[in-house]
Amino acid sequence: KALEFFLKENKDLSIFYKLYGQRRLTARSWRFARRFKKKYFFSRYFFLYLAGLVRLPFFHERICNIANEVYEDFLD
Repeated sequence: KALEFFLKENKDLSIFYKLYGQRRLTARSWRFARRFKKKYFFSRYFFLYLAGLVRLPFFHERICNIANEVYEDFLD
C-alpha cells in the first residue's frame, strides 16, 4: 500500500519510475495471491502482473489500486 500511496502523491515523477513501481507492485500482489489465496493463472492478479510486466503507460494508478485489493482479506 505504501508504494501505491507514494506513486499517487508524487505526480511529478517521470513515467519510467511510475512504471517501475507499477511492475514491482503488481509482481508482489501476484506472488501473494499465488501463495496465500491459491490463485493461479487466469486470475485477475496474474493479468495485472502481465500489465505491469509489459509496462502499460496508461491506467497505472488504477492498476496499482486493483492489485492492492489482494491484501484486504488479510488485514485486521
